[in-house]
Amino acid sequence: MQNKRFPCEIAVWRILPTIRSEIAKQLASLGLPQMVISKRLGITQPAVSQYVTKKRGMTFAVSDEAQTLIQSLAEDVARGKDLNLNERMCEICANVQGNDKCTFESISMKNRLRTLKEENNAVILAHNYQCAEVQDIADYVGDSFELSKIASELDCSTIVFCGVDFMAEIAAILSPEKSILLPVKEAICPMSRMIGRNDVRQLKKRYPEAPVICYVNTSADVKAECDVCCTSANAIKIINELDADRIVFVPDRNLGDYLALKTDKEIISWDGFCPTHQMITLGDVLIKRQEQPDCEIVVHPECRPEVIAAADFVYGTGGMLRHASRSTARHIAIGTEVGMLHRLATQEPSKEFTALTNAICPNMKRTHLEDVIHALEQTKHRVTVPEDVRKDAKKALDKMLEMGV
Repeated sequence: MQNKRFPCEIAVWRILPTIRSEIAKQLASLGLPQMVISKRLGITQPAVSQYVTKKRGMTFAVSDEAQTLIQSLAEDVARGKDLNLNERMCEICANVQGNDKCTFESISMKNRLRTLKEENNAVILAHNYQCAEVQDIADYVGDSFELSKIASELDCSTIVFCGVDFMAEIAAILSPEKSILLPVKEAICPMSRMIGRNDVRQLKKRYPEAPVICYVNTSADVKAECDVCCTSANAIKIINELDADRIVFVPDRNLGDYLALKTDKEIISWDGFCPTHQMITLGDVLIKRQEQPDCEIVVHPECRPEVIAAADFVYGTGGMLRHASRSTARHIAIGTEVGMLHRLATQEPSKEFTALTNAICPNMKRTHLEDVIHALEQTKHRVTVPEDVRKDAKKALDKMLEMGV
């Protein structure tokens, strides 16, 4: 059965916290421990604590009708009933005060955006982890390098890259003639900040015989110091084609550990990690196995080693989409950022997708529809890369393409 869509895309990230906070408080009043509430609502325990203590969540007023629906849902959740939370929350969302205004504003903003795109000869790219309202207005949705390649091939003047900083940098490296805009300048990737240019130089001195491969989730400065870039999908192919028995891999230790299992070569990994994927634990996998034994579990290679070992399949976001299209499983649980659920449900509406845990990247969720509009209105947050850095970084990206993606 296809999940209902929320009546307003903005509601997913603006109104949903109100609903969740009300449900969490109802469940707490019924005597459920916060750990149980966390699992049943698919949110973290600290978030439950904040909802229950009213430190978070009340974004909109709640109508009497919505309050009745919330109470009914809370009672069903407390009884442990098997229910479709998204569908029930959608019903509640339609009764939250402010929804009509929100829907009207959404339509108005989309019309404004259409006009701005024409005026600026612009194309909008959105990463798979962006919130639903941004994915739905984008011209292209995909992973970071896929979108950057698309950007380099597009006949346009401006690219609005809805993602995080290193993604916009890749687009600027490959398409220096275009204006690359990052709607929210604070949208940074924590993992890409865990290694710098000088760190790579020190690694090259320590292991002079070992080529340095950098994951595309790195800054332009780091790429400029590396021998070749890679994605999670092509990393093994690139490692095996390099004429070396020892490889230095930066910056993700979890991905490095996973790659080491797939090759006979020695992998020396930098001690970086993705905070969002680090949130996913072995316990999440075991609970899902117990609750739904017939569920397929697919996780991202940035997850912890024990999570990867317990999963059925390991793919990056592009691989997850391809797997979902060919899998015969009715229910697939994913171990990655929750924005991927929207992309999967859009592509495969006949299948049911859930998250192992509520792994949210706060930086990916910084961008909203109005931010995209403001970026085009003011041509703000343009991303540029110094030419000397751009040329060296492009060599690493080009070598990856030459070796085959």
